[in-house]
Amino acid sequence: MKTILLGITLIFFNSILFAQVKTSYKSIGMTVSFPWINNYSYFNYDTKKPTSKNGFIGFGFALFYSKDKNKLSLNYGITSDFPTVVILPIEYVSDSPRTAINSFFIDLLLHHQFYKKFNVVGGVNFTNYHFNFISAVSGRPSYAKNDQTIGLTIGTEYSFSKHFSIAMLYRPGIYSSGEKIYRHILSLDFRFDINFWKN
Repeated sequence: MKTILLGITLIFFNSILFAQVKTSYKSIGMTVSFPWINNYSYFNYDTKKPTSKNGFIGFGFALFYSKDKNKLSLNYGITSDFPTVVILPIEYVSDSPRTAINSFFIDLLLHHQFYKKFNVVGGVNFTNYHFNFISAVSGRPSYAKNDQTIGLTIGTEYSFSKHFSIAMLYRPGIYSSGEKIYRHILSLDFRFDINFWKN
């Protein structure tokens, strides 16, 4: 009788284990991303005060490991404040100074599917804000300043398919070098996943 019960128990747990292994989906791959619409909060070294600005165009990539409803990704990207949504030649007034802000960032993110095609995204980031003052006057030189932050990355992601999604990602700084002000980048990100391996 004990032998029969042991046999039934082994068959039961073996069937559960087999079902879990069979239904579990794993993959390793790369994400190509385009943070195309960006909002910045940063320190303007020309006006000497905090400033907010919108701009367009960015590029990034990531390596990821996913299992079922969770994905872990290591991301690298750059963003700019280009004034148009597509790259076109821009003519600036020759004697007018101007400023520009761009960034590069590294994120470690966890993506979790919480409802059908909707994911919640969270993690930590390191971001470098690169401020440029471009002068057109000989008596006032151009210069550049860099500020670094360590902060959180929080967002939502909608998956149109297994390979394409759109994410809204918010990167507030918690610790900042340079001027001690609040900084963030808010980006609308178009993301394409490419699988190297899947099971």
